[in-house]
Amino acid sequence: MDKLKTNKTLRHMEYYDMTEKFDELYAQSMDNHVFTDLMCLVSETNNIKLAFRNIKKLIHKKLDFNPSILMGMMESTNIRRSVEYTDNRISKYASQRGKCAVLGIYLDIFDIHCHHIVPVFLGGSDKYQNLIIVHQDIHRLIHAKNDSTISFYLNKFKLSQAQIEKINQLRTKVKNSVLLVE
Repeated sequence: MDKLKTNKTLRHMEYYDMTEKFDELYAQSMDNHVFTDLMCLVSETNNIKLAFRNIKKLIHKKLDFNPSILMGMMESTNIRRSVEYTDNRISKYASQRGKCAVLGIYLDIFDIHCHHIVPVFLGGSDKYQNLIIVHQDIHRLIHAKNDSTISFYLNKFKLSQAQIEKINQLRTKVKNSVLLVE
């Protein structure tokens, strides 16, 4: 019994010892601090295992996608993005169970795009509720203005009416015209 309690306490200490550091980094990101070497902290094996364990335990009871994609997402952070964006992008991918919100297909690491529902230039934020994970080509279609580009992606996917409606909702939020498909 004592060993079980000790292991649980160690796990909690391991998590909460990092909370202070993450809070500090988050506060700095809110002050528009640009980080150049977060990967040293994030990519430590213990931190990755800890993050994955906590995501799995606390947020998403059943992860039915390849967890190595989460690792790849952690490694492919963009230094021009906030810590909030990076964290919420990974959380959104996990909550969508690795699937595109429009197509419903599993995405591999190269197809994952995180779309701001309300763009930053229109006052949108990096908050979890303002992000959605989509296939990279669906992301291009959401933002496309050129008729030939739109036709190319519509022909590529053969979208259902429900999928087109979802894309049109997203296009409207970015101030693009709706797609008229027969």
